[in-house]
Amino acid sequence: MRIDTGEEGRAQLQALLQENLKLSKAILRSVEKTRRHIFLSQIANWLRLFLILIPIVLAAIYVPPLIKKFRESPAELFGNIFSRNGESTPLTPERIQELQQLLQQER
Repeated sequence: MRIDTGEEGRAQLQALLQENLKLSKAILRSVEKTRRHIFLSQIANWLRLFLILIPIVLAAIYVPPLIKKFRESPAELFGNIFSRNGESTPLTPERIQELQQLLQQER
């Protein structure tokens, strides 16, 4: 496309520059919106990652002691469920046999 250098050519060149400027501004607005969207998406991804990792880390810290307690004495973890006359007694093999005998007698 050939543009004259006369007055008409300058007016045409001016119109093309104005149109180019409008299009460039529209593209800039679109790019800014896209950047903002990408930035917020990155923040949301980090938040999701922390929402997944924090419970895993807390479980890794607090669950092993609970498992250790449970292995040592299940009655200690659940409290002494079986008690005699309101007294708290530990759950020993002898006590388990007593409870089994009581259950068999009730049948």
